[in-house]
Amino acid sequence: MGSLLSVPHVAHLLNTSAPRGFRLNNYLVTLEECNRYTKELWALVSSGTLKINIHTEYPFTAEGVRQAHVDLTTGKTTGKLLIKVAG
Repeated sequence: MGSLLSVPHVAHLLNTSAPRGFRLNNYLVTLEECNRYTKELWALVSSGTLKINIHTEYPFTAEGVRQAHVDLTTGKTTGKLLIKVAG
């Protein structure tokens, strides 16, 4: 059984009028919080505690992008779809 972790979005970048942050889905989002959660998240990924399921990698070609879109819109995928840009 894994751990459930709530990570706020970096929505603070969208609202520059909020000097100390703003409420978003019951989260108070500040740059400091974003940095803290990002460090915690990547530490979990790096240590192998949190695993990311990658469904398929697609080449960065017209056909690869088209197939990724088809696969995504059919709803038959589990995990992330990656378009591999470089080598």
